[in-house]
Amino acid sequence: MNRAVTAKTPWIRTPFRTNLDLSIAKRGTIRGQLTAQLRVEILNVLNSLRFANGPEARVGNASFGRITSQGGLTRQTQVTLRLGW
Repeated sequence: MNRAVTAKTPWIRTPFRTNLDLSIAKRGTIRGQLTAQLRVEILNVLNSLRFANGPEARVGNASFGRITSQGGLTRQTQVTLRLGW
């Protein structure tokens, strides 16, 4: 019975997923031909939560509609200094 009920409930889906990344760079001259570039990259700036699976879709199950696992990455920051001559 659960399989038939689940087949009739296609509107049960996973939550909307969004991710915002940010990259900022600044380039300047140190001395003569020596240049530097400072770059900051932030992944998942808003620290949005991602769920690994959608909600439980079996109507007869006690955890129907619940999302029980988390996936994805938390906010990560990377700083890079590049020297050129």
